[in-house]
Order: sequence, then structure tokens, then C-alpha cells
Amino acid sequence: MVELGDVQPDPDPPEAEDVVVDYGQAKFVDRLREDRFLRILDKLAEDSLESIFGPELEKMSRTAAAVPEGKGKISLGVIRLTGAELFCDESEIRLTFEDADFGEMALKVTDLRLWEVYQPRLDRARRLQAEMGDCLAAVGLTGAFPVSSYPGSRHWLQVNNIYPRENPLWARE
Repeated sequence: MVELGDVQPDPDPPEAEDVVVDYGQAKFVDRLREDRFLRILDKLAEDSLESIFGPELEKMSRTAAAVPEGKGKISLGVIRLTGAELFCDESEIRLTFEDADFGEMALKVTDLRLWEVYQPRLDRARRLQAEMGDCLAAVGLTGAFPVSSYPGSRHWLQVNNIYPRENPLWARE
């Protein structure tokens, strides 16, 4: 846990939660135990992507959802998942799950614990998959960029972190 000191709101949709921090004021307060960390995440968590990001989030395909550039109510959130699975190969890692609003999704995973210099760590992904069961996932929107299949620039949805309930603070080993 870190105390940030005085912060200045600096929203720029969808990054409504953005603030300017004077890192000279930031200070370490405490290291959270797993159970407290999990309670905080669970309190923030929602049960669907639309409940996190709002109606401007659009399912583009089974593997993509996005918000138009400069739109959206928030850029970060936590979703509760049951039965989620990891798919991984030599080039990517995806989290597959059933969303209440969008149905089956298979989103890219950027959790740094699963990557090593732009390469997926398949051994870590397999260990994590074995622990998944019910989990929480931090989800976020990227900065806006165009994708040739769709008109305009969009903020694309990705999975930033995965937190199994039985081992939420799993570490790279």
C-alpha cells in the first residue's frame, strides 16, 4: 500500500481515473496480506465487462472489444470470473471466459508475470491455469490506436492481471 499524497485529477476519457502524482510525496505504508488484497479487489469487481466500462464498450469479435477514441467512462476495472481458462502458444496468451453481456471472450493477456522479453512463458501460464478456478482479472483499455479491420482509432480491451482466489499474489518463479 502506498500513500500518494496530494494528487491532481487529470481525466482524459476513457482514463477518468487518471491523476497527476508528485512521486516525491509518495511513501510506502504497508504490505497487504493476500486476504486483504483479495477483499479490496472483490469490493471493486463487477460481474460483466459492460458494468465496468459502460455502454460504449462494443464487442468487435470473440477476441476483441473496444471503446471509440476519447469515449468511455473508465479505463480500468476488475471482473469476477468463473471457469476462465488460459490459451497460450509461442506468440500470445489469451484469457477465455463467458461474459454476461458479450458471451464468450478470448482477450489478450499482458500480465507481466507471464511474459519474458516479448515471449510468453508457457511454463508459468500452465502453472497459473492449474490454479485458476474462480478468479478476478484486472481489465483495462489501451491507448487509442487504429486496427485495419475497423474504422477509426479505438481503446482496445485487454487483461492486465489475473488473480486466482486461492493464490491472488502468485509470483514469477
